Amino acid sequence: MKEFKPLAQRSDSEPLWRQPRLKSLLAPFATLYDLVAAARNDAVHQGAYARHLTKNAIRLAIVLEEALKSYMNLVVMDFMVPNPAYAEYWQLVSLVRQQMLENSYSYIPVLDKNGNWHVLSDAAVALYLGAERNGKKRKKCLASTVEQAWESLASVYLIDAKCLTMQADDRLDKALSALKQHPIVLVKSSEGTGLLGVLTALDVL
Repeated sequence: MKEFKPLAQRSDSEPLWRQPRLKSLLAPFATLYDLVAAARNDAVHQGAYARHLTKNAIRLAIVLEEALKSYMNLVVMDFMVPNPAYAEYWQLVSLVRQQMLENSYSYIPVLDKNGNWHVLSDAAVALYLGAERNGKKRKKCLASTVEQAWESLASVYLIDAKCLTMQADDRLDKALSALKQHPIVLVKSSEGTGLLGVLTALDVL
């Protein structure tokens, strides 16, 4: 704990932790750190014990992150999720669906054949596949490419990302303004069409 003492002091001095009403509800950094460190050395990491450990680790990370934000530059780069997964037009809808389910993605960037970025939502995929579980239509939809789905009569709705892309060194308040109208912001490279990261409201909380 010695090497984390400055961070612990900084975390515990944040305004949130100085509120008397909240002290009984929010565990201090030092307490959470000791719980996680002790559990890490325990051989039994399974079942309810493991789930409890995971919750403490997440709480520790939240407290630590809030303390570190005091030292961060308020630019998009410091808050975005780097190197995000994305889909391309040639990929099958079934693979995109699988990727979204495996990683709990609500949105996934899509790169079209012209090098333009779009955003595909889980709601769009669900509506495209429909409510029928085992019919021929669903199987056909799963076997179609993203491009075919987009061009079909029952088209997948792709959010045009031109109006919500920004650079990694843009100020955070600019990203927050974009998030008022769009669920996700794509962070592009200053050179070319490369995607550096994505940013959602959850990343800024």
